[in-house]
Amino acid sequence: VAIVATVVLAVVAVAVTVWASSPGPVVPAASVWTPSPSTASPTRVATTPRSTPSGVQAGNCSGARAGTPGWAATLPTGWSCDYQPGAELRIVDGHGAVIQVEATTGTPMSACTTRLSALGTAARLADTRWGGRAATTTSLTNNGWTYVLRCTTSNTYTYVMTGAILGGSVDTLVAAEEALAQSWLWRA
Repeated sequence: VAIVATVVLAVVAVAVTVWASSPGPVVPAASVWTPSPSTASPTRVATTPRSTPSGVQAGNCSGARAGTPGWAATLPTGWSCDYQPGAELRIVDGHGAVIQVEATTGTPMSACTTRLSALGTAARLADTRWGGRAATTTSLTNNGWTYVLRCTTSNTYTYVMTGAILGGSVDTLVAAEEALAQSWLWRA
């Protein structure tokens, strides 16, 4: 576990360094989230209890496509796969944003709200769609990171899409999540 945590921290540190040295997107001031000076890595949003559905594996990416036996999706333009142990899918944009998908037990509401209580208060957003299904949607800011979560159910499991961004435009993160969610095809 310590080795995995060290590797994850190293990957996040490299991503933050690349992001910090790259010019970010220019957007109107009203839609820009101003970060605190923190450069800490995003807090992993714990899935408690975590139970990956049988037959589901870490997302397999090839070019712009990703999938498992339970789903298939097209990555948003400019995003690429970044392996994360235990995640079904983890993608990054090279500017400090990450989107990760995990499977868990529980309801979409508990996955997107109750489990965040240790990090702060989640703000409930309007429900969205994910692969044609209704998705509970929330946001949270913690330690300089903004999180936008979508939660839905497939084949008796709750899937959680967690987007996290340090600086830059939250609108850009939400647009990437929306593109991923719209391309998503549930196979189960």
